[in-house]
Amino acid sequence: MMSRNNKATISVCIIVKNEERFLRDCLQSVSPVADQIVVLDTGSTDRTVAIAEEMGADVRHFEWCNDFAAARNASIAPATGDWILWIDADERLAPSSIPYIKNLSRENRPVIGQVQINNKSNDDADVHISTAFRLFRNKQGIYFYGMIHEQLSARPPERIVTRRTAIQIDHLGYALEEDISRSKLERNGRLLEQQVKNEPENAYAHFTLGQNYNLLKEPQRAIRHFEKAFELNQFKKELKATLLNVWAETCLKLGQEEKALELAGHSAGLEKMQVGAFYLIYKIQKNRRHPLEAGQAVDHMRRSEAYIRSHGWQIGTDVLLGDDKLDFAQAELEAMTGNWEKAMALYNQLIKKHPHDASIKVFAGKIFLQYGRLKEAEIFLTDALRQLPARLDILELLGIIYIKTGHLAQAIDVYEALHAQAPNNVQVSRRLAGLYVKTGAENKAMALL
Repeated sequence: MMSRNNKATISVCIIVKNEERFLRDCLQSVSPVADQIVVLDTGSTDRTVAIAEEMGADVRHFEWCNDFAAARNASIAPATGDWILWIDADERLAPSSIPYIKNLSRENRPVIGQVQINNKSNDDADVHISTAFRLFRNKQGIYFYGMIHEQLSARPPERIVTRRTAIQIDHLGYALEEDISRSKLERNGRLLEQQVKNEPENAYAHFTLGQNYNLLKEPQRAIRHFEKAFELNQFKKELKATLLNVWAETCLKLGQEEKALELAGHSAGLEKMQVGAFYLIYKIQKNRRHPLEAGQAVDHMRRSEAYIRSHGWQIGTDVLLGDDKLDFAQAELEAMTGNWEKAMALYNQLIKKHPHDASIKVFAGKIFLQYGRLKEAEIFLTDALRQLPARLDILELLGIIYIKTGHLAQAIDVYEALHAQAPNNVQVSRRLAGLYVKTGAENKAMALL
């Protein structure tokens, strides 16, 4: 199965359990570069094994022992390629990485390559960037260690040559349904807690356990481990900046705004070409109604995003918001400072770019309504209602505007429509009754109350 030309050969190694939903697409993404695909199954009860066999993989079986490193080491044992690339079933090799991998050369030393992982998510970010060592030279004594969040090493470890690569992997996992993700997080938590117990002075173990507690929505427990990881002072600048960001974000969840700002500022001082720290600073300063400082953070984010998209990651974990979200942020800040024309221009620019996305008009309408710009708010929301006539929330916002502008007949039309759709909504009934009273229709008001 191995190529006989002068270029290096590639073995792709995957460990799986019940991954029928994802495996086929994963294997298809690596097939253009793989001379061999090893799939190590750890006890699947679905069609995972059958799919792997259909795709021509070398399928091996492994009895799960709560140790990811042991499984990874078993998966690379049959590898025959000059290089090994390891990947998970819910990941996809980005097509842009194919030329880089196809042009790898043979090297007789323990080289490990760092790749960029683009984590899809359900939050405000376009993508969460992380990095990992996923590519390494085969038959050079390189192995995995760590029962979870396994890492690569060699004997002796100082022999390893680390290299930044142009490889990117797209990860779907953070956008999965909550129940699937939670079961994995709880399993990971048990393993991470055991690792911290075994290695209490391992900063990375504390850091990853803290991250897992965050994902499980247990921020108080997370902070204790971030503090310990920082106290141990074992991280280089890149990872330290990442630690400070996740710690700051956790503090923000707990309402510790001053501490979050301090930590984010420390991170920004370590690495200016990042987005994460400045995004936190922006959120804090916007919440404090400091638009100048928030605007400066948005400017930093724009410069950093442009740099990262052309040069790659600068810290191990970062976030890219995308131009649209940065424009949204800028527009809101312009509204906050009373620059209405500029705010309007930014929103109209976004609407022109996404003409079928009525949510942009709704968002713009809410912002203008919040700052008392009722005419502009009415324009945006009326246009949005034409696209989404069943959206009661848009109708209610228009009703509020009509009341504030004294257009009571139009307000009554709105609240009658709302009442017809939601007859048991007490707030709607009371507001409609109040409008009837103001317009002399007391009988109608009495019928409602």
